[in-house]
Amino acid sequence: MLKYKLFGLLVMFTVFCSALAQTPAKTITPKTVGDQTLKSNHKHSDDDCIFNDKLSLAIRLSKYPFSGAVKIAAVSYSGPMSVDFNPKDKKKPWLHKGLIVVNGKLNRSTIKEYVVLNTSRRNNLTNIIFNTTYRKINDNASEEGGCFDPRNAFLFYDKNGRIFDYIQVCFECHSFRSLSGKLDIGTICNQKYDLLSKFLVDAGIKYGTRIVWEQ
Repeated sequence: MLKYKLFGLLVMFTVFCSALAQTPAKTITPKTVGDQTLKSNHKHSDDDCIFNDKLSLAIRLSKYPFSGAVKIAAVSYSGPMSVDFNPKDKKKPWLHKGLIVVNGKLNRSTIKEYVVLNTSRRNNLTNIIFNTTYRKINDNASEEGGCFDPRNAFLFYDKNGRIFDYIQVCFECHSFRSLSGKLDIGTICNQKYDLLSKFLVDAGIKYGTRIVWEQ
């Protein structure tokens, strides 16, 4: 009788162990903040520009391209896709559009406005580029148009009077490009292009700072 009881207990124990082996273990997922959580908490106002005065003037001027610039000029010019042209011009009109810099020299045939930045404006430009950032760092994103029809640029001259770099700004599509690829306008917070537009207008550059097709 004892033999059958022991056999029964052995069978029950075997079945119990088999059942445990077939039951999948629970996977414990750690609670972390993922991309979706960040996006759900993101507000459009987080992308607004704020001035943080993080970098001193000396540090800003030590950065490229300001470190090598003896002179900085702001210009406006006929856009590459602008419709204005002189019908009496015997040459191909589309070759006389846009910013033309050859061997460090500016071709002024397309230039509408040209202003050399004084020391105060130069310093202010470094503040816009280096010390203006997002109001809150939180999965920030910037939008850029598909077109590129710039009418404004900042030119950086070396000690020999040659343009060693420049950055073109398209206010119509909110985009920019530089000659070297090493120069940009800093953090693309919501009002960055508005700040640059106002900067140019205050400096005396008006053409191109808004969408202008008829000029």
